[in-house]
Amino acid sequence: GVPEQLPIDERHPVRPFNPYAASKIAAEQAVEDYRTRFGVGATVVRPFNLYGPGQDARFLIPTIIRQALDPSLDAITVTDDRPRRDYVHVRDLAALIVAALRAPTGGLYNAGSGESHSVRDVVDRVTGITGRRKPLEASGPIRPNEILDVVADVSHAADALGWRPRISFTEGLQETIASHGMARA
Repeated sequence: GVPEQLPIDERHPVRPFNPYAASKIAAEQAVEDYRTRFGVGATVVRPFNLYGPGQDARFLIPTIIRQALDPSLDAITVTDDRPRRDYVHVRDLAALIVAALRAPTGGLYNAGSGESHSVRDVVDRVTGITGRRKPLEASGPIRPNEILDVVADVSHAADALGWRPRISFTEGLQETIASHGMARA
């Protein structure tokens, strides 16, 4: 749900406002139930907005990259340019999962970068890296209950597991763009 404060730590109340969010919370509750009832060692990792090479083309970052690289398009079009998200690179998420698996006990860990980026920032960085500057157009409609800013507090994973995100947003975008067939500019 809408954050009460930023950054969001693992103790932040969860209030799902759609079935997708409710399914994530239900999965966490099932893990906790197995841990308490049956003594199963369990760890929950909460990835924020994942990105990187190979991501499904329907997600925001691949959509922006595709539009930036498409010479037939004069603009980059998104539904809503207002939201800010905490993007975590897939390799940073994998490193957190490995660190959590090696830990002697389970836990609950946020996987994020600790900073948020607006849709406009994503477009500016992608077009800067590709050298293909295009205007940004928001086509709407605006989703009801849109969460406008999300930032992960990753200090628990840092303290408990020694994990910190290592890949900067720009570096991750460069790698993702390269995976779409364009070398870094």
